[in-house]
Amino acid sequence: MLPDFIICGGQKCGTTAAARNLALHPEVSVFRGLTKAGQKNEIEFYNQHWDKGLDWYLSHFKAGGTIQGEKTAELLHRTVCHGRMSSINPALKIIVFLRSPAERAYSQWRMAALHKGDETDDFDTVVRNELNHIDDSTYRTNFYNCIVSEKACWREGYLLKGMYAEQLKSLFMWFPRDQVHVAIAERVRLQMATSYAKIYEFLGASPFVAEYDEHFVGKAAAPMSAATKSLLKSLYRQPNEELFSMIGYEVHEWK
Repeated sequence: MLPDFIICGGQKCGTTAAARNLALHPEVSVFRGLTKAGQKNEIEFYNQHWDKGLDWYLSHFKAGGTIQGEKTAELLHRTVCHGRMSSINPALKIIVFLRSPAERAYSQWRMAALHKGDETDDFDTVVRNELNHIDDSTYRTNFYNCIVSEKACWREGYLLKGMYAEQLKSLFMWFPRDQVHVAIAERVRLQMATSYAKIYEFLGASPFVAEYDEHFVGKAAAPMSAATKSLLKSLYRQPNEELFSMIGYEVHEWK
């Protein structure tokens, strides 16, 4: 009954659409519905409910012949979870979606400010505030280790969640590279059939084609300011180069 795969993030990188689209395959099952903690579609075991134990986690899955998985978009950037995931199932297959970190951060702010409605600062302000302590080791350690904050999780780490290289480095410490599938969100949206065919092959499912859809959670807003966009381009330049070296190719769409 152990799940075969997890879509582990990144947050606001298309993971909700991926969970829905992958589940269109008759051989693939992705957890949906309310969890036993009352949360919708994301079990949040490794990051929020680790203390509930393995039996609680496994009770969300059904015995059967399908390739089973779940989606919890917090798991990529909560690096303390990577060792936990490996301890439960070292053969687990990990699916990671990555999006331009600047656009990902702005999408997170739109969700927090316009959809959730509990972020009162504008995007320029949250960027400046986080830049003041993004290099602080205590801040980074607390964030990556799920130390409880006074902020809701969707209001945390607007910038830090986009430091993909250091998060993947942690993931690769626990899982071999061939158990981790990295998908670039911008390319998935443009080439859905090809992208999902690669993921089905990665999961060991038979070839399959469906009518795939995007799924947008949040509300539209004006583009971010040119000054903040330039600031974020500078912030992510070196981390992105580290990521490209790690995955073996450049993501030209982010440049």
